[in-house]
Amino acid sequence: AGRASMVHVLDQKVFNLNPDYFSYTLSKLGLERAVQLQAQSLAPQLRVNAVAPGLMYLSGPQTQANFDIAAQANLLRRPIDPKDVAQAALFLANTPSITGTCIQVDNGQHLVPMARDVLFVVDNSGSMSEEQDNLAKNFGTFVQIADLWQNNYHIGTVTTDMDDSKQSGKLMEKSGVRVVTPKTANGQQILLSMVKQGTNGSGDEQGLAAAEAALTLPNVYDSGKKCSADADCKSDGGFCVPDAEDPATKKCGGTNRTFLRKAAGLEVVILSDEEDGSAADINYYTNFLFSIKGFANKGLFHLHAIVGDANSGCKGGGGDAAAGDRYIAVAKATGGKIGSICSTSFAQVLKDIGNVAFGLAQQFFLSRTPEESTIVVKVKGQICAKGSYQYDAASNSVIFPEGSPCMPLKGDSVSVYYKMLCFP
Repeated sequence: AGRASMVHVLDQKVFNLNPDYFSYTLSKLGLERAVQLQAQSLAPQLRVNAVAPGLMYLSGPQTQANFDIAAQANLLRRPIDPKDVAQAALFLANTPSITGTCIQVDNGQHLVPMARDVLFVVDNSGSMSEEQDNLAKNFGTFVQIADLWQNNYHIGTVTTDMDDSKQSGKLMEKSGVRVVTPKTANGQQILLSMVKQGTNGSGDEQGLAAAEAALTLPNVYDSGKKCSADADCKSDGGFCVPDAEDPATKKCGGTNRTFLRKAAGLEVVILSDEEDGSAADINYYTNFLFSIKGFANKGLFHLHAIVGDANSGCKGGGGDAAAGDRYIAVAKATGGKIGSICSTSFAQVLKDIGNVAFGLAQQFFLSRTPEESTIVVKVKGQICAKGSYQYDAASNSVIFPEGSPCMPLKGDSVSVYYKMLCFP
């Protein structure tokens, strides 16, 4: 009794969700839950566990060149050796004390930061000149973090003006570019001009409504119809917009087509010196923004706020501001960062936002809810002392604070071990 063992073969996709191969991934998700259910129902006669391999073999029409690129998308920069999967399965089969467990044999792929779409919502009312200059001056810090970790990012900017139909959630265009990616020529310079939105916008700042408009129809509409000018798109969205990843390809749709990607995480950054004047309550906007990536994937979305201090606002070297309480409430609810718009420099808060947005530098989102006391963190195979990292329950992540002696550097392997919390 208790010696029989079953080991299912899952896929690391269940811990790093991607809408590609939807039906396949859905079936593996069902099997992943079945492992725990079978372990409970078949004990003590049978132990049930699973292994979840990463990329091992060419798949379908995939070319060898594409496979080689994909095989590098993990912490150890190599494809999975089938022998490692077999050894993990044998370990589970031969260890009498283990049941209901899944071992991820994926070279740390589940810890690799996803692609990120980053939307900056910038107040362009009459009092924002100093703050826009501050943002532009320190914007390089944000982009450098993305480049350091070789992230695939989309970055765009909109204004808080919802009165002007030419703004109202539409991505700003500079030098023919609406979405900046790592491939964009002179991308950082274009971003600097994008965040300096001017000061002729509406005095009724509606940052949350602008974010919603930027991420929904009609602005994200994509007709799929090729075009060469807006005149070709009068009945197909009204705009001829380049693809974010392939600017030479233009198609009809909304101004924001191809900015938002299904498989990417989403970050929204609000910069405003006034309280949000959007019509709906903050719970509506919080739930809407979470719904874009799914309520089960809350780690894939954060709203960050560089606004006036809570309750009383602020005065300082960076200017004066009213309290941005609505923005702050949504930032707290989504695990985002909060900075004072009255600060003389936004460098630190942009660095903090970049570390959340692009992930691996300081913050690691866990795929399951842990029993906090069981968490063990290793960097380069060495156990990190308690206090060199923090577990943040609100975002279900492990965070390395500034100055941590265990702070991972580029190329370091990071492992987080824990016992999953079981819910009744």
